[in-house]
This record gives sequence, structure tokens and C-alpha cells, in this order.
Amino acid sequence: MTTAADGSFSFNQVPNGAYDLIISKDDGSVTISVTVDNADNRLESAIILPSGKMNSEVEVKGDTPPITVGNLEQQFDEKDKEIVENGGSVEIKLIAETKDNKAKNAANITVAASSNGKEIGMFIDLSVFKIIGASTKKLNDLPSLIEIFIPLNEALQGKTDYVIYRYHDSVVDMITTTPNEQGEKIELIDGGKTIKLSAKKFSTYAIAYNDTTTGGGGTPSNYSEIEKLIIDLPSAENFKESNLPEFEKVETEYNKLNSAEKSAIDESLHNKYKEILKLTETMRKDIEKTQISSSKNPKTGNNSSLGPISVTMGLIVLGFGLYKKAKKKQCE
Repeated sequence: MTTAADGSFSFNQVPNGAYDLIISKDDGSVTISVTVDNADNRLESAIILPSGKMNSEVEVKGDTPPITVGNLEQQFDEKDKEIVENGGSVEIKLIAETKDNKAKNAANITVAASSNGKEIGMFIDLSVFKIIGASTKKLNDLPSLIEIFIPLNEALQGKTDYVIYRYHDSVVDMITTTPNEQGEKIELIDGGKTIKLSAKKFSTYAIAYNDTTTGGGGTPSNYSEIEKLIIDLPSAENFKESNLPEFEKVETEYNKLNSAEKSAIDESLHNKYKEILKLTETMRKDIEKTQISSSKNPKTGNNSSLGPISVTMGLIVLGFGLYKKAKKKQCE
């Protein structure tokens, strides 16, 4: 649609819901989130296009729900503006794509959710890129919060205690309705049909909930037995010597698998197993060294190795006594 000369525009018969509105002119474009919730909806403020070649874009891949994003156009910094003023171009692009439980880091999130009695409903990869000219850089964080509207399909609606998990910088974070230190939070809107996520860090996300029909929690049934055993192991960071017996049971089961069965293990779980295996090898060597050292240098109890020394010292003393007697006889 082309706007009128004064920039005004209108759409008719738009169903209620959240939408990404893309406005472009010449080489510039901006994407903003718009929510339609009644028969006559008006934007409360004017839409201002960024100056020069400064664009924001949202790409929703494959069968991902029609996610919309707000405030993405506010993530340009002073350096970006300087590049544009000098004739360059800057674009910030968010890509959303649903993933399955075999996705990278999905297993870590599953472990965290299971420990909190939550059921995973959907994994989503949210990635943000800054494109400056021909150079593309992935951003792990943004300067300020953006709003991400995630529609829930019928299977995900009607649950209780929704939370969102995120794997970021090797840590699983849980985002709830209570803002965290960065102000990140979730809100259930649109009559329970949409989750509004306010966030500024990006990687693998998952929507989780308490399933009132099944009781929720537990390890998903589509994991193999060996994968469930690995999931139940503590992470390498929290693994202690006291966990060795538990790992040895898993190790025994793992060694029974053929190469094809080992290859079928979730990649992140396989990496977790290998990481712990490497850690246990070091632990076992340290334990062995300690045992050898203890057997050579006992602190308590009888020490048979001292016997020869005691005998030798006794002979020396006895010999010295005989020598003294012999010297005494000579003097007499």
C-alpha cells in the first residue's frame, strides 16, 4: 500500500491480533509491531523513518508462528548513525525459527525445565544480526528491550504458570512475569492466546508451562533411555567425586551401544557426556595417585618398611659396643 501525500494510510477489515507493520521509502525501512484489538484502531503516535539507509527487519522462518516484534527500530547506536551520515548502510534483522528438542542447547533447557516441574511446549531460536554494508555480525545482546509477540497454538493455550527458558552464555535463564535485573519479563495477553516477551538477549528460547492435564514435569518421552540417563546427570560444572558411581552406571550403558546408537544421541547431550567423561578420567587419576601415595607414606599404623632400618641401627649400636669392649681389653 502507498500512503497519501501527508503519510496517512488505512487498512480495512483487519482481524484482531498482533502484526508487523513494515514502512519503507527509498532505501530506508522500519518494522514496528501493531496490535489490532477493536473495529477502529488508530496508531497513537507518528511513525518516523530512520534517516538514510537505516533499516530494521523481522524474518519468520518455516512453520514458525507469526511472531511480531516491537522496538527493534530503536536499537541503532550513535556509531550506526555516523556510518549512515557518511553514506553507509546499517540494518538490524531479527530471525525467528522454531526448533525441536534436538536443537543445540535444547537439552540443557529441558534439564532445567524438568527440575522445575515444567513441560516444554516449543523451542524457538531468536537471532539478531547487524548488517553494515557487506559485513554481517551476530548480536548476543541489544542496547534496550524489544517486545516479541509469540502466538500460541491451540495445544499451547489454556496451560498454567507459563515461563520462558533461554540458554545464553552457557547459562539457562528463566524469564517469568516478574522482571529480572535487565527488565526482561513475559506477559500473557490476547485472552491467553499470545505471550508478550520483553527481552534483550538472544539465543535458544523455550516456552514452558505446568500441564494441568498431565501434571507436568518429567523428562519428555521422546528421549531414548541413554539420553534420559545423561539428562539426569549433573552438569560438568556441578559434577563432584561423589557423582562418580552414578556416572559409572551411565558409562556402562553407553558402552553397550553400537556406533549407530551412539550417533543417534542428541548432540548437546553427547557433548555433555564426553565433557563429564573427560572430567572423570582426571578424577580417577587423582584418586589413584592419592591411593598410591597413601600406601607409600602411611601416617598411622605399623610400617614394615621401617623394620630393616631398625635392624641396621641395632647392628650398628651392637657393633659399637663390642668395639668399646675390645678397646678396653687392649688397654688393660
